[in-house]
Amino acid sequence: MLVVEVRGTVREVLVIGLDGAMYYFVKRFAEEGLLPNIESLIEEGVLAEALPCPPTDTPTNWTTIATGATTATHGVTSFYIHIPGEPFELGQKLRSRGQLTEYCKAEYLWSVADERGIPTLVLNYPAGWPGNMRRGYVCL
Repeated sequence: MLVVEVRGTVREVLVIGLDGAMYYFVKRFAEEGLLPNIESLIEEGVLAEALPCPPTDTPTNWTTIATGATTATHGVTSFYIHIPGEPFELGQKLRSRGQLTEYCKAEYLWSVADERGIPTLVLNYPAGWPGNMRRGYVCL
């Protein structure tokens, strides 16, 4: 779990996530000067280790981050999502279902921001397509 205390007024937030990256190596390589841009971002912002929720796959965890909801609440439990009544093998053939927002039962943080009139741009976010914002943008 990541908890960040914010003091004062925050005008802009930039969240960068590295899928599959190990905290230890990112921190070490940044300190060794091998990742100068990442090092600069860390110095000006925050680097935090995330605690994954099981199963530790891309759609499940990126949906948890984007909604703040548990797997039991948002319902994205894998790349493969079986729809009752469909043949079981269809879920495996449609591997991308877990990446689609239509299968998420929780609100995305950027959708909440959009509803409140906060300008929002989401770029290349796993499990974040298609976007459902009125004023903001979700781009692959």
